[in-house]
Formats: sequence, structure tokens, C-alpha cells
Amino acid sequence: ARKAEAAALDEALQQRQADEPRSALEIEQMLAMLEELKPTMPQLGLLAKPVCKRLCEVATTVTFEAGQWICRQGEAAEHFYIILSGGVQVCREHAWQSSAPPPEDDDAAHGTLQLIATLFEGDAFGEQALSEDVCARLRMASCRAQVRDTTCLCVSRRDFLEAQHAQTNASLAPAPAIPDLAPKREKSSSRLLAKNYLSSEAALTMLVGALKAAAGERSREQEQ
Repeated sequence: ARKAEAAALDEALQQRQADEPRSALEIEQMLAMLEELKPTMPQLGLLAKPVCKRLCEVATTVTFEAGQWICRQGEAAEHFYIILSGGVQVCREHAWQSSAPPPEDDDAAHGTLQLIATLFEGDAFGEQALSEDVCARLRMASCRAQVRDTTCLCVSRRDFLEAQHAQTNASLAPAPAIPDLAPKREKSSSRLLAKNYLSSEAALTMLVGALKAAAGERSREQEQ
């Protein structure tokens, strides 16, 4: 049964490529959910808002029927979930202690399952998938849809780690070189000084010429 559930989930995830692109409003609503989860989830808190937005663009939307298992205790976590609508029951599974065969429906009333929490819209589960530690990735509980048409935003471990690494690489990249404008300023200043010097020299030449002309005029007047 678990293999069939995993296959159904994989099939739903593969349909992501055929889905229509999300609207800007949908992405903003999902992004708001991620931002609200940051204070309680250190892995998300380390991501910048543009990186979280990119996760919302590539994440998959999956809908589950009431009672359908989303993830099972003891499995390696590969996806992180945010509930968009509906509800999810979080259960702890216990080994069947009786010599009689366990009930086929795995009902909590028979003692094989222990309901430990019920999650609703805006809540998240499966954060073990965001850990790079292999040992920490094992599911500590099982989760199943509580009501019909429970829809979750499904973020794959691969997409999350790629976004995390991209942000780290961007922060470690060297800053772009700032062009040195000093030589240009020095060159410009030299040109300005030369221009001013030539202008002063021309003005002095004109002044000397004017004085000589005035002196010559006075000499002629005296001779007359």
C-alpha cells in the first residue's frame, strides 16, 4: 500500500511540468505563508525573500483525498509541505503488540496509531527534508489528509538545497570591481590647468600690446 501511495505522489509531482504557470497573486500568497513560517523554522529563516519566491515558483501543488497518507513514519524525507487548504493528521505509529493480526484500516482506536496533532491551512510539516544530515531526514511521524481535497504546496529537498546553495554562493562571490576614475580626473585637471594657463598668457599678451599701442600714441602726440 505504501508503494502505491508513493507512486501516486510521484505521478502527481511529475504533472508539475504540465501545470499552467502560477499567477503573480498565487505566488505572493504562497510567499506570505513562507514568510510567516520563518520564525519557527530556522531553515527557512536563513533564506532571503527572492529565494523563497523562487521556491514558490518551482514548488508543486498536490491534492490528497481524505484518509490518504502523505508521508509515513521511518521513511526518508524528500519533500516539505505547506497546507494550502484542508487539514492533516499527524500520527505516531506503534508496533502491533497482540498476537492477533492488526486491523487493515490502521485505525487509531485499535491502538496502532496515536494522533498527536492536527494541522490546518498555513501550517507546515515534513521539515526533515530540509536537513542536509542524512540521519535527521527520517520521518518521525506519519501524516494523512483529514478531509477531502486537502491541498499542499510541496517543496522538494533538491529544489530547497539548490536555492540554499545558490544564495550561499551569491553571498561569497567577490564584489564587482569599481573602476578607478582618479587618472581620468587627474587628466581632466591637467587639461583644465593647461587651458587656464593658455588663456592667461593670451590675456597678458593682449595687455602688453595695448600698453605699447598707448605708449606709441602718446609719443606721437608729444612730437606733434
